[in-house]
Amino acid sequence: MAHWSLITYTRPNTGVAWFTPGAEVMSVIDTYKKDDVARPTIELYEKSESADGLKQYYKIKFRDITASEAMRDNSVYTANATERTNYCNANGIACLVEQHGDTEPTL
Repeated sequence: MAHWSLITYTRPNTGVAWFTPGAEVMSVIDTYKKDDVARPTIELYEKSESADGLKQYYKIKFRDITASEAMRDNSVYTANATERTNYCNANGIACLVEQHGDTEPTL
């Protein structure tokens, strides 16, 4: 059964740059998107922004809860999450990470 995660960033104004995931974590994500042709670890990885430019969303569909947990336990992902937290705190960006189980989140 699929497992959905939604990461929502909210910035104070459009003059504040979004956090950008590093090349190493994007490489891990790309690997997880291609690791199983029939049913990859990450089945969907979607980035979007609100019309006013103040919110940014990452919607991720994992194969199952085990795949989601494996991503969170990955040392490259963990380092990226720390970097993200530090960047957001320093720049006034709120970051909300939500787990939606098998229900696709709506924006």
